[in-house]
Amino acid sequence: MQMNYLEPVPSLFLATVLLTGAAWDLRFHRIPNWLTFPAAALAIAYHTATNGFSGFLFSLEGIAVGIAILLPFYLLGGMGAGDAKLLGAIGGVLGPKGVFLAFLFTALVGGIYALVLLAYHGFLKKAFLRYRIMVKTFLLTR
Repeated sequence: MQMNYLEPVPSLFLATVLLTGAAWDLRFHRIPNWLTFPAAALAIAYHTATNGFSGFLFSLEGIAVGIAILLPFYLLGGMGAGDAKLLGAIGGVLGPKGVFLAFLFTALVGGIYALVLLAYHGFLKKAFLRYRIMVKTFLLTR
């Protein structure tokens, strides 16, 4: 099953969940369960109602992939569980392939944003020097 990204209902729902999650995270530095769990449940309900059992599996696989992508980062302390649960809810709407692509796009935009911030604050040259030393050390010592 493939999601049609031009469908207005899931697109508006996803936009609402993401904007609410982003605003809440900026304000309180956490993403609440009252947002992620109902979003995932509504995504499952929508896809099940529109596509039957294959829609149910599509949504469930998306949730699993979304959580699995960020679970290692959570376990290593790099981000909160709310981030993983939110990506799971996004996966419920977009499905497994869609949530993976959304993660890749978000990581790319986040990386570019980080480089812009480093350059803006004058730390980009220092960061590249550190990475050059790390790569050189790795290549010489393996």
